[in-house]
Amino acid sequence: MRRWAVRWLRGIRRYLRAEVAYAVSHEGALHVEDVLMRRTRLFIESADSGVCAAADVAAIMGRLLGWSRRRRGAETRRYLDLVEAERARPAMDSTLAPGLALVAAR
Repeated sequence: MRRWAVRWLRGIRRYLRAEVAYAVSHEGALHVEDVLMRRTRLFIESADSGVCAAADVAAIMGRLLGWSRRRRGAETRRYLDLVEAERARPAMDSTLAPGLALVAAR
């Protein structure tokens, strides 16, 4: 395994960079939000919704998917915008969607 793959994601001591690589190579992840929301679930598990790891995830994915610097930046911005939009949403009734209410309350 490559040395970069056995390091933690930037700012997150719960997931390895190798897990991002696996999500791309074996699970077909194509966007940063796919990795941070569905593959690692940092969106709901991390206090900052995985914002601190977004650029790192984009860099790893970009290396594997052949993204340009511009594409990596766009993927990172897209995720940051998504997190900001979720934080701006009004709180939901927790009896209807417990997971979504937790995210909206952040």
